Amino acid sequence: MNDGRKFEGWITTNSLNHTRYILQKRGIDWNNAADDLGFKADISSDADALISFETLLSLYEYAAKAAGDDALGLSIGTSVPIGTVGVFEYVGLSAPTLRTALQNWIRFHSIPTNAYHLSFDEEEDYGCLNWHISDSYGPRAQFVDWSIGLCASRILSMFQGVSISLAVEFSHTEPSNIREFKRLLGPNIHFNRPQDRLGVPKHLLDQDLAEFQPRVSEPNLHALVVQAALRELERREHLSDQLLNISEHITEGLKNGNLSLENIAMEMAMSTRTLQRVLDSAGTSFRRLTENTRKAIARRYLTETVIPLYEVAFMCGFSEQSAFSRAAKDWFGVSPKEYRKTQRSGN
Repeated sequence: MNDGRKFEGWITTNSLNHTRYILQKRGIDWNNAADDLGFKADISSDADALISFETLLSLYEYAAKAAGDDALGLSIGTSVPIGTVGVFEYVGLSAPTLRTALQNWIRFHSIPTNAYHLSFDEEEDYGCLNWHISDSYGPRAQFVDWSIGLCASRILSMFQGVSISLAVEFSHTEPSNIREFKRLLGPNIHFNRPQDRLGVPKHLLDQDLAEFQPRVSEPNLHALVVQAALRELERREHLSDQLLNISEHITEGLKNGNLSLENIAMEMAMSTRTLQRVLDSAGTSFRRLTENTRKAIARRYLTETVIPLYEVAFMCGFSEQSAFSRAAKDWFGVSPKEYRKTQRSGN
């Protein structure tokens, strides 16, 4: 499903039928959700079907509030049936080692989405998969929970019958339904951290996965899956997201006080005329995109963090907190302090 907007962050819809099933079981009307959020209720699980990433984030936030359960995203992610996400899943599940699986997920992550990326680093005891999602999308806690839950469930499935101690860090505040987080991910979870991360014990990274799942970790199967993923990756190249790239530069420009059309064009190695042409093609303008980015950043930090208001103002590109307060009243109808309070209370 593609809502027709150009140069927008997108993600494939192949897991949304499962999401719809879970939401309906929770008593959430899918058609009403589609109407409220502005997407087509009739979704497709075809690999080419897409949905706006911003819409998907809004859907998970909407669903969690409607269900009164801030562990909903995680519950859905961990319960997605294996194979639902297609070739992107299997480049990990068919890998000979966990290290190769994680490397493949990073390498082929632009198959399911162009809206964010993953990275990997190693610490003393853990290898960590890191999520990098631009603040310009706004609140994303439920989707991050969903995505980490999905990856965690796949990693656990690779080591059938073996108990694995995961280490998980979330950038959002601690949920009220912490019991469900501990049940699904284990006790080693932390909140209000700088980054969203999923850590696996380092000593497992290079173990032969054939010892745990011989039918899946077969060398010839892995080679075939990688070839299929390479072909899919080539088909996705034409969907490169210029608007997301511009939004990320605007986000950084707001934070470092170096925002202008000319500076963004220079950083992106294009002329201001070319940049304006890209924005025109996307049906937006530099001013409008900057305003939307500011609003999204404010929503994210007011909803998901306890960062002081003056710091949120700075991240949104305001030199004075009073100017930020006036803008927030235009965006949300209330002051930043009141908006944060109402979002925390669920009203």
